[in-house]
Amino acid sequence: LHPTVLPSYPGFHGLNNSKYGNTLIIGATCHLVDEGIDTGPVLSVFVMPRRPSLSWTQLEREFANGVMNLHLQTLVWVIDGRVVSTNGKLEVINASYDTLPYVPDLEI
Repeated sequence: LHPTVLPSYPGFHGLNNSKYGNTLIIGATCHLVDEGIDTGPVLSVFVMPRRPSLSWTQLEREFANGVMNLHLQTLVWVIDGRVVSTNGKLEVINASYDTLPYVPDLEI
């Protein structure tokens, strides 16, 4: 799990870099680890707008809830054997890829 929407802000301190960077969205990415730094195939993503009306503490709370849901759902897909790799790309069998803030859509 990486605390940004890759490929933005790879490496350590991704969420902190999002805080001080010029970004309109924050989010998280579940990906496989490879030999690079946050360069492995992406399995799932959570995104949310960086709303100026909310404090960073409020955004962090909303972010933490979204990341928890993303992580739990991704683990369920892996445990259920629904994750396949084709030509270096990951896909969840019979998942919907149609809406945000989660791609693929949550099922839990």
